[in-house]
Amino acid sequence: MNRSDVLLVPVRPRAVEVWALSEIVDLIEQAQIAREDDGRALLRVLAVINQADPGTNSDTTDTGKALAEFPQLHLIGPVVRSRKAVANAMACGLAVQELAPRDAKACEEITALVNTVFDSNEVVNDNHTTAKTKAE
Repeated sequence: MNRSDVLLVPVRPRAVEVWALSEIVDLIEQAQIAREDDGRALLRVLAVINQADPGTNSDTTDTGKALAEFPQLHLIGPVVRSRKAVANAMACGLAVQELAPRDAKACEEITALVNTVFDSNEVVNDNHTTAKTKAE
């Protein structure tokens, strides 16, 4: 966390993961204080719901609500579902987009996640948001 500009925190919609959020936030706060003491910009902290069950369900919704209780974690929109294609791609050392046959839903989710993290129009630091300017 001391060398990064962005921290992506994947959170599975399971009780044990939600229970661990306060400990994760404690580590993030320590890193933010150290960065501030060193005169560095605050770490951009993003949380993503990862390996969610397919479809709309209470576990995913409840995890989103739990994440909202931690202003240090900025929940980003794309939910990454638990998909066999992702596990198969990892086993082959591939990105899900490289796997054949293609799983369109898995590819869409990962593409949306990457776009949100790297092409975001907002930079989120701790409790505040500032507009990010893109070079034209």
